[in-house]
Amino acid sequence: MRLNYIDHPVSIPVTQYEALKTKLVKTLLANDAVLSVYQMGSVKHPGISDLDIICVFKKGGQCAANLRPELNADEQNILTHGVFGVEEPDLQQSMSFNLISNLKHLGGKNLNLSDNNLNTSEDLKRQIALEYLVKMLITIDAQVTMKIIKLRAFLLLAKAIEFDLQLLNVNQGKLYDLVQQVIQYRSDWYANKPNQDDVSNLILNFNIELRQFLKKELQHAQLYLPRTLVRLPGNFSIQQHKMFSIEHKGMVLPNQLSFLGRKYINLQNRLNSFTYKLPFEIPASGSIHEERFQFSENMVASSRARYPYFLPLTTSLGIY
Repeated sequence: MRLNYIDHPVSIPVTQYEALKTKLVKTLLANDAVLSVYQMGSVKHPGISDLDIICVFKKGGQCAANLRPELNADEQNILTHGVFGVEEPDLQQSMSFNLISNLKHLGGKNLNLSDNNLNTSEDLKRQIALEYLVKMLITIDAQVTMKIIKLRAFLLLAKAIEFDLQLLNVNQGKLYDLVQQVIQYRSDWYANKPNQDDVSNLILNFNIELRQFLKKELQHAQLYLPRTLVRLPGNFSIQQHKMFSIEHKGMVLPNQLSFLGRKYINLQNRLNSFTYKLPFEIPASGSIHEERFQFSENMVASSRARYPYFLPLTTSLGIY
C-alpha cells in the first residue's frame, strides 16, 4: 500500500521553544483569572516534540482569550494544539484521574505540585493506558485507510505508547519492538532520516500490531466507557460489542489530491465514517470509573462555558 505524507517534521531550534514559553506565560499572567502556568513534559526532539502548556485558573474565573491564532506559523508549529486549562480546585483530581505528571512551574503562583501526590489506582492506570491505545488505533487506522499520514503526529503519538505499555506491564512483543523503532527514528531523524519505504513499513506494521494487541488485550483487560455508543469528534464512534472489529463506510479519495494537505484530510473525514466495535463495560454506579467520567463531563462543560479556547484536562478520548 502506498502512503502519502503531510505534517513532516521540520528542525526547530530549542531557543524558539523557550521564547514561545516566555511569550505565553507573559500573555497568560496578564489575565486576572490566571493563577499559574505550567509545562507538561519536556522537549527532547525539537521539531518533533510539541509544547504542552497548562494554565491554572482561579476558582470561578473566566477567560475568553484565544491564543493560538495570534501566533505566527513557526510558533503554531511548536504549540500544535491549544493551551490546557483547569481551575485550581480541580487540578489535583485531574492529575490523578489522568495520570498527569512531570509538571514544570513556569510562572505565577507555585502550587508545589508533586508526582508523589498522585492517587491513581492500578485499575485506573490500566484504564488510562487502554484509552490512549484506543485513541491511537482510531487515529492511525483511519489515516492508513485513507492513505495519508500526519507524520509528525504519528511520531509523537506512537512514542507516547511506550508509557502506556509500561502501565500494562508490557516490555516485549511485536508492538513493543515497533514502539522502540519509532523512538530510534525520532532520535536520529535529522542526522539519519529513514527512507520513505521504511517509514511506510513501520506505520503499516504498527497499525496491524496495534489492532492485534488491543483485540487480545480487551479479552481480559477491562475497558470502561460511559455509554454503549460513544460518538467522537469527526465521523468516528465506538460501539459496545462482544467481538473486536472495525467498520468503515465511505469513499477514499484518490491520492492525486493529497497535495491539498490538511484540506484533503478534512474532506476525507467528511466522506468517510468509522465505527470501532470493542468489548467494554459501563461503570457500576458509585465506582471510581463512573466518578472519573462524571468529573470529566463536568470539566468539559465548565471549560466550554468559561474557558472556551482552552483544552480541558480530561481523558485522551474525546468522549465529551
